[in-house]
Amino acid sequence: MLKINYSCGDYQFIFKNIELNHDKIFEEIKNLKFIKAKINYDIEISVSNKILNLLPSNKIIKKVINKKIKEVINNYLEYDIKHKIVTSWATKSYPNNEDEMHQHKNFWLSACYYPHGNKQDNFKINFKSSKYEHWSIPVKKYNMFNSDFYSIEIEKGDLIIFPSKLFHCPDKNTSNIIRHSLAMNILPVGKIGVLDSELIMK
Repeated sequence: MLKINYSCGDYQFIFKNIELNHDKIFEEIKNLKFIKAKINYDIEISVSNKILNLLPSNKIIKKVINKKIKEVINNYLEYDIKHKIVTSWATKSYPNNEDEMHQHKNFWLSACYYPHGNKQDNFKINFKSSKYEHWSIPVKKYNMFNSDFYSIEIEKGDLIIFPSKLFHCPDKNTSNIIRHSLAMNILPVGKIGVLDSELIMK
């Protein structure tokens, strides 16, 4: 099932319970080597940023996730372009860990896949507007048009695809378990732009 969220002046595509063996992939991710993140030492990231080439289930993961990315690009954004996943890494967040807002510069789209988690774990990903808000107008009720901050609840099997420019971070881990995720950065493949802005992406 696909849910499309439009908030923070931008979009997020949320695929629920994608067709993967989440428990198997969860075990594979847990066995990766992790290091402290350079930006925020509360969070650990995988040593490799090419983990889709390392996981035993890499072929089926790539097949399913690439299919979802293609669906977003072709059917909803309606771009006539191919894509490739360039980087992929895992994150590990311990109870009470917090991350900082960040974006993925030099990339087009980003995606996060969650192989575990349920309602009581209260896993969330936060998004902040990529546009600068000049005005601070009193709000009656926050909605997708007037908010510059938004949280999305995460459950086992969710895949979220969003613009890489969009500031985001995992919410504080308020559960008593370690939170794992698999993240990816994506670029277009082929000719983009026209005239003096033309560029061939390979």
